[in-house]
Amino acid sequence: GTSYYASLYGRQLFRAFGCFESVEVKIGSEISTQDFPSDRENAGVLFVSQSGETTDLLNPLSLAK
Repeated sequence: GTSYYASLYGRQLFRAFGCFESVEVKIGSEISTQDFPSDRENAGVLFVSQSGETTDLLNPLSLAK
């Protein structure tokens, strides 16, 4: 749960500083292509590993591309 809570805090910071128009926090295993914005020029994706392993980020990364 710690990385999830860190992501929620990061979302608050991104919103407070106006870094992005929209900030969402999703669990990697629950991500689908509909979770990514259609306007990719003005979009950013930040991945936070829950397990410390890169492999849990590979599927969301391929969907983001």
